[in-house]
Amino acid sequence: MLESIDGKRMKGLPHRDQYNRRVGRLRSGLAGEVQNIIARYCDSHNEVTAGWLFSQPEFPPKHQEMTDALRVEEEANQLLGQMLWEVLRARPEVWLFYRPESEGEFPAAMRYWRKERLGAIA
Repeated sequence: MLESIDGKRMKGLPHRDQYNRRVGRLRSGLAGEVQNIIARYCDSHNEVTAGWLFSQPEFPPKHQEMTDALRVEEEANQLLGQMLWEVLRARPEVWLFYRPESEGEFPAAMRYWRKERLGAIA
């Protein structure tokens, strides 16, 4: 389950049509493989951004395959962010998100935390 830091539950995926077009250009099964990597990462971590998935050894080749299929790395990165959103939205535990202010020319990455983790800190 995915909520904003002010408690609003996210019921959909932003830019769903764009997501569907991009996934349709991938090799059959690749989206599921990437989503499984994301889910496994989230099983053992309390905080995540899309960029942190590169620490998983099986992820960089999948990202390269996405980039090759979409022909633009920025599109692959955006799709990865959408996949992360969808995986977290489908999980039973509550995850919170926010986008920090950008520093420099690149937009800041969306950050996600398990809500239960924040309750333990407060």
